[in-house]
Amino acid sequence: MKLGIAGLFPAHTDRLRCIAGIGYDFIESGLTVLHDEYSSEQIAEFADLLNELHMPCISTNGMFPSSIRLIGKDVDRGAIEQYLHEAFTKIAPLGTKVCVLGSGGARTVAPGTDMDRAYDEFAALVGEVIAPIVSQYGKVLAIEPLNYKECNIVNTVADSMRVVRAVNLPSVRTLIDFYHVRYNGEDVESLVQYGEYVEHVHVASFNNHRLFPMPFDGEDYRGFFDVLHRGGYKNKNISIEAGASGGFVAFKNAAIAAYELLHACGEC
Repeated sequence: MKLGIAGLFPAHTDRLRCIAGIGYDFIESGLTVLHDEYSSEQIAEFADLLNELHMPCISTNGMFPSSIRLIGKDVDRGAIEQYLHEAFTKIAPLGTKVCVLGSGGARTVAPGTDMDRAYDEFAALVGEVIAPIVSQYGKVLAIEPLNYKECNIVNTVADSMRVVRAVNLPSVRTLIDFYHVRYNGEDVESLVQYGEYVEHVHVASFNNHRLFPMPFDGEDYRGFFDVLHRGGYKNKNISIEAGASGGFVAFKNAAIAAYELLHACGEC
């Protein structure tokens, strides 16, 4: 497997050089943040640095801001199309391949909503609007399940697969996030059935409140990686989507410890 770190942006020059030195294989950035907070020139410089470090940005998360609604009466397909074209054009120098669709704020539904109808609306939007644009820019969409505290729809991997199967396009696949799986109490072993549909994977320590994986944090990363392997997860990319308590030194120490731990637990 290949290891990367999520949540890195053009301003994180020191962290990028740090993780390249440690041996990480890639990074994951954020679509909305890149679109809203960085200029095209800054993103081009970001791409140049990543090329220098041999550290590709293979994926983005944070696909939509909460102001763009994905389910319900306030959905504006024209605004969604415009935003995606702008965002994907802007990040083109990065050459990202995977676009993670979590965006809990954008897809949360109102209390009392008919959930079957909500799933139908979401799948229709993904299949008719989002996926065609994602494909146009040479990317694959990964539907991310989010824990019950962060969102009230598409919470489990089975929920994500409900959308994937309803859309039924090769460019729409699922994502497995170890933290959300643990938060929701899903059976890790049950995930083996979805391996061939998995486009990307996130990992963080649930026991340590979404910090970097650490030795003796009580998590079974080895068992999780084994499930992915037996399920047929082909890309073999694992993004650490986690926090590190403290500043740069704490980040560096956490990144080193997680790298060594996950290499020891998987086929990295």
